[in-house]
Amino acid sequence: MAYRALGLGWGRALAARVAFDSLESSVASHRRFTSPLLGAPLVRRFGGFYPNDPWHQTPGTSGEPRGESARRSEPAPDRTERELRGLLEDLMGARQSRPASLGMDEAAEALTRWWARETRNGGGDPAPLSSRRASVLVPLSRGPDGGVQVLLCTRASGLSTHAGEVCLPGGKNDDGEGDVDAALREASEEVGLSPGDANVLASLPPFLSKGHVSVRPVVAAIPDDFEPVPNPEEVDRCFRVPLESFLTKEGYSFRDWEFTRGKRIRVHRFERGGHDVWGLTAVMLVRVAEIVYGRQAEFAMSPPGPGGTDIQSIVSEEHPSANMEPPRSMM
Repeated sequence: MAYRALGLGWGRALAARVAFDSLESSVASHRRFTSPLLGAPLVRRFGGFYPNDPWHQTPGTSGEPRGESARRSEPAPDRTERELRGLLEDLMGARQSRPASLGMDEAAEALTRWWARETRNGGGDPAPLSSRRASVLVPLSRGPDGGVQVLLCTRASGLSTHAGEVCLPGGKNDDGEGDVDAALREASEEVGLSPGDANVLASLPPFLSKGHVSVRPVVAAIPDDFEPVPNPEEVDRCFRVPLESFLTKEGYSFRDWEFTRGKRIRVHRFERGGHDVWGLTAVMLVRVAEIVYGRQAEFAMSPPGPGGTDIQSIVSEEHPSANMEPPRSMM
């Protein structure tokens, strides 16, 4: 049996086989009931639709953001392979859900273990998604309640682009500069964090920004008592938010948007700390939280149906950004 070769005992292998058969049967039944009369309740259950979209808008021309009601007629995504793989990972002990009371020591261990596994599997140095590169630092520390918190910034009001928006410390890489060095340098320039005070734990694969810049998140533990000193030319203020809150639907909304022709992504938005955390910053924090807490977010990460994809799967050179610029309020 194939599961035996993966290191499962005979008892666990049998349990895996039974679970797989049950799941396949359930998904097959779901696919048979996709008519307008019988399929709607099942599509709503399996499709990851959430009735909390404050940006509802009647669909129009190509590239126009679309609201919740516009998505209900789309087919539910085929999640069979992902769910089967996730079940197998759970049985093998590769993915363990961690408690909400997780502290910084456990978070650091989860991130370094994930990073070591990525490196062993050849994912330690993924290719950038664009010729233009940038890096951001995801600074984690212990909060007053002992939980994990992330340091965020608001961009200076005098900046020509994205003034006042929430961001992570970061910016464009200098010529020949690595992602870690760039993230640490930018954090030092923007919030006064000494590179020596940042314990780098992991680097996530890059994300493509709306301007088609490949942005690499670098996750680091910083001192619990670190007091940021914002550079007024770049940062108005800094604040901290519990990392786990980016896995919950409380204060959460989304909007689907055609990022490039035929490719739709989900733009996530959170009300946190009196601020709107959204766009690229939001999706990065969701990904980090999923690694730290060992579980998926309570909401779908990508739009369902044809063209729905993850922002990390789009490569700039393959999808030019001409005439695809979104409204300023989108990203």
